[in-house]
Amino acid sequence: RFGPSASSLKSSIFKSVWHRASHAPSMEGISGARKVVFECSCETLEGEYLLIVGAARPFGDWDAAQGLVLTTTSDLYPVWRSAPVQLATLPANEDIEYKYVKAGSVAATWEKGDNRVLNLSDCQGPDNEVVVKDGHFYLGLGRRSHVVSSMPDTGVSKEERSESGLASVVAEASEQAARLAAQHLEQQREIERLESELGVLREAKLTAEQAAQQVEQQAAEQAQIQKLEAELAMLRDAKSAQQAAQIAAQKAADHAVKQAEEQAAQQARQVVEIQKLESELATLREAESESRRLKAALEKEKRERERSRTRRTTHTKHL
Repeated sequence: RFGPSASSLKSSIFKSVWHRASHAPSMEGISGARKVVFECSCETLEGEYLLIVGAARPFGDWDAAQGLVLTTTSDLYPVWRSAPVQLATLPANEDIEYKYVKAGSVAATWEKGDNRVLNLSDCQGPDNEVVVKDGHFYLGLGRRSHVVSSMPDTGVSKEERSESGLASVVAEASEQAARLAAQHLEQQREIERLESELGVLREAKLTAEQAAQQVEQQAAEQAQIQKLEAELAMLRDAKSAQQAAQIAAQKAADHAVKQAEEQAAQQARQVVEIQKLESELATLREAESESRRLKAALEKEKRERERSRTRRTTHTKHL
């Protein structure tokens, strides 16, 4: 639907497009002024529009920000048309190089290949307005533009032409406002999706930190087990030595019966201590086994979360 709403007339998009499209160089006071209108066919996405950028002041002197804005309507599309441009102040036989630029998206798209070339001698004649039809927005080898038709003065008043141009610009501004509103909604949805993914990543990070703490705890428990095993080995060595001493003492039973009894009692106490330590060691080993089981469960849960996040990312890309 073409035609502005009340809100679109106040939008910055409308003001920008109208200012650039309605401020072509003035032809008043120039004798024999010639007006040149440029046309180019170009398929565009929502929010995109067409510019002419080239080596002349009306074309921005190769500055895309100052280029000549083309507009279209529902009847003209995909043909884009410029406002009449005054080029009579330039030498009559001069070549003007230029290109069409598709703007309005994330990055501007310039025509590929050589620059288009317009010789001003092609624009000479008695007609009031010349139309340069440049075919399609070009993505291959460059080619020279040419004047294919002229538009004589039809007696339409300057006010009527101004009103017609204003209607075209207003329609373009209205459509651009609608397209930008749709783009804003799409960006908002993308932000919400990214925030959701960020929440998932934060949960995964918390789980990983908890797993790391458990790994550190398991490492400390393992160090304690090794320490106890070393002590147990020392006790066993001591037990062996004591047993040897007991055998020797038994050989000299006649001389140290009392001493042998004391040593036997001491050995019994050590046996009890060893059994106690062996019981503690068994308990620690059971704890180690339970820790390993928990670690395996956490790693499995982490892998499942990674696979789930990968599937969601793949599904989002397909969408």
